[in-house]
Amino acid sequence: LKTIPTNIPKDTVGLYLANNSISTIATTDLSGLTKLENFYIPRNSLTTVEDGSFADLRSLTAMVLSENRLKKFPD
Repeated sequence: LKTIPTNIPKDTVGLYLANNSISTIATTDLSGLTKLENFYIPRNSLTTVEDGSFADLRSLTAMVLSENRLKKFPD
């Protein structure tokens, strides 16, 4: 995968995207995923996480972004 899929069901609680070629988490990529608890995206090509990307993730309890090339991460 080069981008986060756009058809993720809104009731998803775990999203596992390890070992892909995703370079950016865009503001709209995770929008509406209010039930997401676990987000794992290690070993990708991530360089950018846009501001507001995690705004809807009210239920998030675990996130793994290891082994990426992050240059920009929101405040």
